[in-house]
Amino acid sequence: MKILGGCHCGNVRFEISAPPLSVCTCYCRTCQKISGSTSTTAADFIKNDFALLQGQLKQYVSSKKVVRSFCEDCGSHISYSNTDYPDRIEIFVGSFDYSEEFPTEVHTWVSHKSKWVKICDSLPQHKQD
Repeated sequence: MKILGGCHCGNVRFEISAPPLSVCTCYCRTCQKISGSTSTTAADFIKNDFALLQGQLKQYVSSKKVVRSFCEDCGSHISYSNTDYPDRIEIFVGSFDYSEEFPTEVHTWVSHKSKWVKICDSLPQHKQD
C-alpha cells in the first residue's frame, strides 16, 4: 500500500507505506485554532512508515508534548506527533491525495465542539482524548 499526499502548494510531498492504525476527528480547542475550523481529521501511523519525498516541514511545538509540522511556504498542516507515543505520527487526512478513502472512525474531544456542530453518525464519541 502506498498513500501519497502533500501540501497545497505542492512543495511538500510524502508517502506512507502502510494503512492507518486509526482515523480520528478531533474537536479540541487546539485543533480548532491550528486549523481555523471546527475540527481536524487525522490518521495515525507508525512513524517509520512515513517518508518525506520532497520539500521541508517546519515544526511548531504547540504544547508541552506535541509537535506539529506544516509546509513553510503555504502553511498546510501535515502532521501531529506526541512525545508520549514517539513511534507514531498522525497525518492530517486533508493532505492525502485521496482523502475520501480515509473516513473518520472515532470522534474525540466532543466536549469542546461548537454547539452548532452536529455529529450525525453512530461512531464512538469521547468527551476528551
